[in-house]
Amino acid sequence: MAPRNRLIAALGAVLAVSSLPAPAADSYSLIVTATVQGICKFTQASGQTLTFTNNASGGIDPSLAANATANATIAYKCTSGTAPSTFTGVGANDTGGNHVVKNGTSSMIYTATLTGGGAGDGFGAGSTNKTVAVAGTILPAQFQSAAAGTYTDTLVVTIAP
Repeated sequence: MAPRNRLIAALGAVLAVSSLPAPAADSYSLIVTATVQGICKFTQASGQTLTFTNNASGGIDPSLAANATANATIAYKCTSGTAPSTFTGVGANDTGGNHVVKNGTSSMIYTATLTGGGAGDGFGAGSTNKTVAVAGTILPAQFQSAAAGTYTDTLVVTIAP
């Protein structure tokens, strides 16, 4: 076959191949998920003090019949729309289901009530702190015969969504 005829035959073969239908594309559906956890976190450093008093000058006057009370607040944030389900407080000196402040071998029982401030609005810019209010009470029967001195405990407060 002459070179010109070979060229025409090759060109015809190329045209024949290019007129074949293109292979069909394949597709796959991939499910995409992202789970935002409902969490709550304290946003202030540890170190607040729950200081009991039953008089205007501070401290506990054992001659008075008034309860010694204390209040503190702790800031927290939660995932948007998530509210804390529980706040718990466990004292380092807890015994027999009671919170206890100690001064050497002397001790007094106290109560601590924890009340949350509601659902969070997230952790990002513009989100606001909520607060858990901590209210404590020592009854007169605990301090009227107590030895003078400073009584302490460490109450570990836990927040759970």
